[in-house]
Formats: sequence, C-alpha cells, structure tokens
Amino acid sequence: MTTVGKPLPFVEAKIADVMTGKETPVNEPGEVWIRGHNVFLGYYGEGAKTREVITPARWYKTGDIGIMDEDGYVTIIGRLKDMVIRGGENV
Repeated sequence: MTTVGKPLPFVEAKIADVMTGKETPVNEPGEVWIRGHNVFLGYYGEGAKTREVITPARWYKTGDIGIMDEDGYVTIIGRLKDMVIRGGENV
C-alpha cells in the first residue's frame, strides 16, 4: 500500500470510526474525514444529501476507508460503498 500523503495546509484530516464517528487510534482503519475552508461544503440545493456527508462540525465524510500513521500520512485501503461514478451515474 502507498500513502496518499498528508493533508494540504489548512486542511484537517482524521480517521473516524464508521459506527461512532470518534477518531480511531493511529494505524486503525476507519472513514477518512476532512475539513477546511477549501473543502467541499455540500450539494447545491440538496440539503438532505449534504447532511449525509457533512457533519455539524463541518467534517466531510469522504466515503474512503483509510489509516493514518503516527506522522499523519494517510493510506486509502478501500471504500465504504463499492460504487463507481461513470458518466455522472453511480454504477
């Protein structure tokens, strides 16, 4: 597995337990959550859909499963849903 690196400056990232939303220990898998002023704010005109992926604390739930090492490097190891977007459609 290869890391995707560290978050960009001014972007926070954490690995959250899928069931509880609490941050996982170092090197433990969970969903990758990110937030920052330059991160996705939501779906235009789609409040319900936005609430599914943006927490009240403004964390964006990416749908990626990953781990973060002790130095802050993130490795993506899977997806929550086995889905591909092709031509704007979920397949």
